[in-house]
Amino acid sequence: MSLEEKRKLIERGRQELSNGVFPNLTLESIKDSRLRKDVSKSIFNLSGEKFDDLPKEEKEKRKNRLKVILKFEDYLLSFIMFRNASYILLIIGLITFFSSFIGADNNLFFGVITLIIGFSILLISLNKKLVLKFILTVGILYIVIYLLELLFLGLPSPYLYMIDNDILASRRGAIPRIFNVLTPYIYIIARLVIGWVIFAAYKKQLNFIKAKTEYETIVANHVHNS
Repeated sequence: MSLEEKRKLIERGRQELSNGVFPNLTLESIKDSRLRKDVSKSIFNLSGEKFDDLPKEEKEKRKNRLKVILKFEDYLLSFIMFRNASYILLIIGLITFFSSFIGADNNLFFGVITLIIGFSILLISLNKKLVLKFILTVGILYIVIYLLELLFLGLPSPYLYMIDNDILASRRGAIPRIFNVLTPYIYIIARLVIGWVIFAAYKKQLNFIKAKTEYETIVANHVHNS
């Protein structure tokens, strides 16, 4: 990005801020996180004065603005969390699918279901508008499908149940034996954590939207009263 383009973004953000609008759309248009932080700093720190040197009214304004900025950072993080959830599901799905494919266990359906869910979430994560619109629906459907999976399929089989019993019975086989017993529970915990991540991402988005609305309302009321 050229210096001229950066300057225009800063001017646009400052203009939005002066109009009582939090400039999240301008900042979201910047893909590079370091550049976004630099532009954000230039937009919000208009006077360049230290916080302690500011008038009381300006201090309050900056405190309110800081709350929204922190929520905005969480908001941006939510999209990363949502996409990372899809990556983890795809990894779990691939491991589960191929372990079943080579005959190590009979967890084929678990692998296929997880792959389908992971790929679906990945496709949605590629479009921010879709994420904002459907993240809650995705979270609810994810939990419903997971509960149906538990109800009709139960727990997955140990991932290494085809391993030689002599190896599992030996001292050297203690670690694979323990891992073998734990694999179904690792799968369950991982799937539950993914559900929590999706709802945590949704909560971060909700918190930002609420904080942004409150901030813009306070600014509008202040302008009206003055």
